[in-house]
Amino acid sequence: MKEKLFLNFDINLVLKLCQPILHSKLLAKLGADRVKPDACCVVKDWRHFLDGLSLRKIPGVGHKFQKRLEPLGITDVNNVWDLGDDAEKVLGEIIGQGNARKIVKFCHGEDSRPVTPGPRKSIGAEVSVVVFISIM
Repeated sequence: MKEKLFLNFDINLVLKLCQPILHSKLLAKLGADRVKPDACCVVKDWRHFLDGLSLRKIPGVGHKFQKRLEPLGITDVNNVWDLGDDAEKVLGEIIGQGNARKIVKFCHGEDSRPVTPGPRKSIGAEVSVVVFISIM
């Protein structure tokens, strides 16, 4: 009886880069969240991209702000747009002027916060190993 051992290690190393390139930190973050993990997001029109977006997706709008805005029918970016020039004033009476100013700007795709690179959180790699064993 003859033993035959065949080992085939097929090692595939896949490096994936996800680096959104957009004109604001807000749009880059929302774009990266929308297409994870293996896609690319191109935003040509911020208004189309933000259309219908829940306010909960906007940084700074948490559960408490949501509970205060919902009774007034303000649940998504479109509702803020519908308030027009009065948006900051209306929201300011509910959540404060500073928060209102920030949220209205975010709803219009404006974000002047600097993008500061942080430490790399992880490096992903995929390894496929195939082992064939044949005994004759």
